[in-house]
Amino acid sequence: MKHNWDLEQIIEGCKSSDRRAQEQLFKQFYGKLLVVSQRYIRDKDSAQEVLQEGFIKIFEHITRYDNKGSFEGWMRRIIANCAIDAIRKSKKDFLLSEND
Repeated sequence: MKHNWDLEQIIEGCKSSDRRAQEQLFKQFYGKLLVVSQRYIRDKDSAQEVLQEGFIKIFEHITRYDNKGSFEGWMRRIIANCAIDAIRKSKKDFLLSEND
């Protein structure tokens, strides 16, 4: 049985931890958000790791989305923040290993 999801249904499903809704959100925005991640992280594997981490944060904090403003913009900000955190961590790890 195929279900046609609209974005509001997906968001509401994700807010109630519906795995099918989460899967639909992931499928619908994976490509667009991977591009955001790759703008910060050039290595594709690392960018995909950042994206996975970002989706986890999106699912954990989706109840905080208040339907004001762009949902896609809200998700892009989370992915960008995850990428920036990963860059900071890699610089910190590099400096620590350089001092050893």
